[in-house]
Amino acid sequence: MKVVVVYDTKRGSTAKIAGYIAEPLKEAGHEVDICKVSECTDISSYDAVVVGSPVYYESPLKPVRQWLQEHSSELKEKPVCLFVVCMAQMFGHPFKSYAYKRYLGALRKALGKEPLCQGDIMGYVLKENPQSREDAIAFGKHVLEAVADRE
Repeated sequence: MKVVVVYDTKRGSTAKIAGYIAEPLKEAGHEVDICKVSECTDISSYDAVVVGSPVYYESPLKPVRQWLQEHSSELKEKPVCLFVVCMAQMFGHPFKSYAYKRYLGALRKALGKEPLCQGDIMGYVLKENPQSREDAIAFGKHVLEAVADRE
């Protein structure tokens, strides 16, 4: 299976997290490409798509939402998983629920359909947080399971 992980980032952490998400997929033998939304114009050759954004000022980045809208017709035919990188996990379960409703909700709305899977990944400022890597790899495994169930 050929999978693309599409993301945008402001300071580079979401790019690293996209790479961590790809690890379990690659280990399982899938071909995985990782690209920024500005560089990912043709998704026709991919069997599945993973899309992610950091959260700034209470919203996923606008280029990611626009990319989802621009590719909505192609994405309707493919399994899609969504992720956000945010600090909500630091504040406990109520804020994690908020992240799913507000942040992932914005991506779901732009996508125009329910994703195959979705998740929030612990963000960080300045210094990489080991929890972020663990969250991203766990999400990558979740994507792997969700996609495998559809095969």
